[in-house]
Order: sequence, then C-alpha cells, then structure tokens
Amino acid sequence: MKLAGIAITALLLTAATAPGTKPRATAPATKAPAAPATPPVAGDWNSYVRVSPMGTYIVGNPRAAVKVIEYLSYTCPHCAAFSNESGSVFRDQMIKSGSLVVEYRPTIRDQIDLGATLLLRCIGPRRAPAAAEALFAKQDSWLGVAIRYLQNDANRYSLEPPMEQARIGAQLSGVADIMREQGMTSAEIDACFAKPEGLRQSLAVAQDASKIVRGTPTFIVNGVKAEAFEWHTLEPILRAKGAH
Repeated sequence: MKLAGIAITALLLTAATAPGTKPRATAPATKAPAAPATPPVAGDWNSYVRVSPMGTYIVGNPRAAVKVIEYLSYTCPHCAAFSNESGSVFRDQMIKSGSLVVEYRPTIRDQIDLGATLLLRCIGPRRAPAAAEALFAKQDSWLGVAIRYLQNDANRYSLEPPMEQARIGAQLSGVADIMREQGMTSAEIDACFAKPEGLRQSLAVAQDASKIVRGTPTFIVNGVKAEAFEWHTLEPILRAKGAH
C-alpha cells in the first residue's frame, strides 16, 4: 500500500511545534548488541526481542545469516495479509530456528497508524510481537471503523496535538481495545499518549522510511531491497539466502 506522504509531513510539522516536543535529527542506523551463544527460551529465537536505538523491535538471533528489515503499516491490508499468511513459516520456522532475524520499522500513514505504533512501543518487547500479530489478525474488525473515522470525524480533532489525535483515533477505532486484550491496562494506555519521546522517535523512523519506501510492506534482505511484497514471492528469496 502506498504511503501517505502528506499525512506524515503534516504530523512531523505539527509535532515539531507542539508543546513539549523538539525537532529530532534523522534516526541513527541500528547497531545490534553482542549476541548470546544460545537461544534464550526452549530453542525459540522468537523470545529474543531487542529494542533498537530508534525504538523499533528486532526479533530473533542477532547472528542469523538472513537479516530482514520490514517496513510496515498497521492500517495496511497488504501488511496484514503478509503477517497472516507468513506466520507459520516466517515466524514459527525461520525466526524460531535462528536462521533469520527481523527488524520491524513502522511507517506512519495516518493518526490511527500513529496510535497503533505508539501503543506497541509502550507495551514493551515481551508483548509487542504478539500484540502486532493480533492487530493484523483482527484488522478486518477495526480498519473499516478507522477509515470512517478518518473520513468523517478526524477533521474535528485536527487542531489537537498529534499525541491527542493518536489517542482519540486509537480509542474510537478499536485499536486500544485490542491492546487491552493483549494485557495493557487503561492506565498504561493513557500514560503511553503522554510520552513525547515515543512520538519523536516514531516520526523519525517514518521520515527515514519515506525516503526509501514507496509502499508497504517493503523488505530489505541482507541490505538489499527485495522485489517482493507478498509472502509467496519473498519466501524463495529468504530460503535462497539460508533461512529455514
């Protein structure tokens, strides 16, 4: 799905002038810390989740032969299709085995996307992968509500700071309800939308993504952009690199 560059630009400009925020430089490249010698839990590298300097999540063996960056959007149906179709192999075989590691870099298409991104940052690395999968698995139940909100009601809140726009969108679309199902309390959700650093980092990641990504999902495999947007075309690329 194509990125809404105008929406990202508007959010960046608003964030830069919102109280309690400061303009942020381009996000630094991710540097992985030293890797442990063995997977942390029952031979499953899915349980090894790190937070990059940009605040993004990296899942899997840092020494994996195949290193993937996935640029995604939580309001993107193609991203949901990839998550739902790939899980049994991408997650349950390739990441689990330690042959593949993935970093998830969210783009920001709209206020709903921003709200989901912020909540996934706040839920923390232990719960974030399952929560992201839940958002994609249930996207059919909330995306239509989100689109109607963006079309009919979002303008009413356009003068609010970006964090408040994101909070309202997450509540009215049902995204916040899914995060509650994943273990977040209402107090944690409210606190999440009072953390300007999360907003600054999220928009910095999105700004970087807009320079190289024209649509989602986009995959960088061992430093090279893959000419694949769906699981059935990405899988053979990953296997050829050594993922299993």
